[in-house]
Amino acid sequence: MKFCVQLNPQVSLKKPPESLMSTLMEQVRIADAVGFDAFSMGEHYNIPGLQRLHQIPALARLCGEVKRCAVGTAVTLLGLRHPVTLANEFASLDVINGGRSFCAFGLGYRKSWMRST
Repeated sequence: MKFCVQLNPQVSLKKPPESLMSTLMEQVRIADAVGFDAFSMGEHYNIPGLQRLHQIPALARLCGEVKRCAVGTAVTLLGLRHPVTLANEFASLDVINGGRSFCAFGLGYRKSWMRST
């Protein structure tokens, strides 16, 4: 069995955005130190009252804080992204974290997130 920390990369609009990254960095350092196998982050857009870090750049930055943890997404909203760009971002994330990455995709739960075909 493997254990993963699910990060919540959002903070109230009333708080300084810089406080969010330092909190996430501390969380992944602790998770790595105590033996968690991985950390992950979901993707959301337009949440009233909250500011949120973008998934891939934030995860890439957090990789620099760990020695052994894998990194992944839980869930990336596939319908909102170009597949070639997304593949490039995930390949880069995998290289940044030494081949220890994973990803999960979904359409999301809000109708506005799903691209009509």
